Amino acid sequence: AMAEDGAEVLLTGHHGGDQAETILMRAAHGSGPKGLSGMAVRALVNSVPVWRPLLGLDRGQLAKLVAEAGMQPIADPSNVDTRYERVRWRNLMGALKNSGLTVQRINRFGQRMEQAEAALSEFARRQFARLGNMDMWGVVKLARNPLLELPRDTGVRVLRMGIKAVTGRENEFRIAPFEALYERLGGNSFPGATIGGAAIVRRGKELVIFREVSRIARAPVLVRGGETRVWDGRFKVCAPAGMALLVGPAPDFTRHAAQTVLGRQIDVPMAAVRAAPVLRNAQGALVAVGAHILDDKVKVAVMGPNGVGWQAKD
Repeated sequence: AMAEDGAEVLLTGHHGGDQAETILMRAAHGSGPKGLSGMAVRALVNSVPVWRPLLGLDRGQLAKLVAEAGMQPIADPSNVDTRYERVRWRNLMGALKNSGLTVQRINRFGQRMEQAEAALSEFARRQFARLGNMDMWGVVKLARNPLLELPRDTGVRVLRMGIKAVTGRENEFRIAPFEALYERLGGNSFPGATIGGAAIVRRGKELVIFREVSRIARAPVLVRGGETRVWDGRFKVCAPAGMALLVGPAPDFTRHAAQTVLGRQIDVPMAAVRAAPVLRNAQGALVAVGAHILDDKVKVAVMGPNGVGWQAKD
């Protein structure tokens, strides 16, 4: 709808009360500092730029502004429907306020969590750059022992960065499953695991993290000539003018076929290769596999946690 209207930013009416409810809900669901920061003033939600300019105001201030403007607000029945978790928390706010936990104090706590999150995330990004790398298949490899030697919070964050990079999706705010997985990585008999659309296996001194091919839609995506599209949230594909591309996974790709295309051995699980994109032109000719480019007019980039850089032939 925004694209049809030519709108670039979605503004919402979320206010301070909504923010406090969000923080309490996330605390109840076991969120870490990121979730406890609440809603960001500016954010990218499902590729949509969102701006919440009213988070610094409370419900009473907004009601007063509306009344002074002579407008009649619309009452949404869902705002009093206790089947919704948010409404149940809203109904508790009065009792919390009487105990000193006001909307303002909850939101101040959220601001402090946001500051802590920024510092912890920056440290974790540096550790990810030191311990990990991402290859042309969109596979992340992390040095296992150095990862486990990090402070626990940092190690969990680095692990989540790797999972986010290979899935192209933000991990949910609940941190407990990732903490439990991090603890399991230290076992000598770690058999591998799946979480959030990613698979993790141990290979020697490394942990190999890759996308689960079963979680990818098999239908190929059309990228028209001159277009740039992001495939599966992980690979940025640019089709040259006059050349349309079909992009999809390769669930039936064999190791022999992949090594023939590359002209060398493959050092990642075939399940990881099959989750990488295969690009074909309108005639069905192969033009790229992962970020290995067979036609120099085509551009493919792996989208990792440290941004996007066009990758030529690897």
